[in-house]
Formats: sequence, structure tokens, C-alpha cells
Amino acid sequence: MLYDEEHLTRIADLKVSLLLIKTKINNLAELEADLQTELQTLSGRYDANVKASTDSDADYAAEVVDARVDSWANEHSSLGANIREGFKRLADSIDESQGTFQEQLNSLSETRLGNLIDEIDAHERRKREILQEAVERQESDSSLQGQIQSLSEASLQTIVMISEIKESLREIKKEM
Repeated sequence: MLYDEEHLTRIADLKVSLLLIKTKINNLAELEADLQTELQTLSGRYDANVKASTDSDADYAAEVVDARVDSWANEHSSLGANIREGFKRLADSIDESQGTFQEQLNSLSETRLGNLIDEIDAHERRKREILQEAVERQESDSSLQGQIQSLSEASLQTIVMISEIKESLREIKKEM
């Protein structure tokens, strides 16, 4: 049974696609690890502030002022604003990374589809070439068959003529 080659995908192309997707997933995993570190840092600061608030000798105002400054040295109006802004930045970063990943995935898909279309076109051209060659061979075979038939008939006629000549020569020999 012949395969419909226009629906076949080369394994090498699938491996390339898989490698690109795996790389993007690894990049997302690295981003997630960075985000987890940031969350742990914020959580540690929060825990330290809560612990400091139970210490009678602690300078609570200094702790709160320190917590209002984020990792980028931006001062916020309150500790809560700093935390909310930090989470917003993290969420924006995740959204941006996902958007970039989606764009790259779309681009990869479009490229792969373009390659598949080119391959299908090449297979179709080759299929037409093979069909044309088959037609030419059939025509050539028919022509050769006709020539063989003509040669066979000529050979038979020659054999018949030789046989008649032999018979005539025998009769002439008998008369002599």
C-alpha cells in the first residue's frame, strides 16, 4: 500500500521542534526559580518584621521604613504598596515571558508549516515527474512491443520462405 507522502513529517523536523520547545520550557523554569527566590526574599523580610515587632528593644519604624524600599531602590508610600508593586512586577514579568514564548512558538509553528508546505510542493512535483516518466515508459514499451512484433513476423516469414526454398531445391534435386 502506498503512503500519502503529503501527510508525512520528517523525524528530524520533529526533533528540532521538540528541542526548541524544551529550551523554552527550561527558560520558563529558570524564570520560575527566580520568581520563587524573590518571593522567599519578600517572605523572609515579612517574617523578620513580624519577629521584630515582638521585640521590645527593636526600632519598628526603621524596619518599616526599610521594608518600604524595594530591590530596585524605589521607595514606596507603605510596606503594602511595596509588596503589591513587587507582585505586580512579578506578574508583569511572567505575562511578558509568556507573551514572548507564545510569539516564538507561533513563529516556529508558522516556519514549520511553511517548510511542510514546501515539502509537500516538492513531493507533488516529484510525483508528477514520476507519473510523466511512467507514461513515457509505457509509450516506449508500446513502441518496442510493436517493433518486436514486426521483427517476429518478419522472422517467421523469412523462415517460411527458407523452408519453401529448401523444398523447391529438393524437388529440383530429385528431378536431376
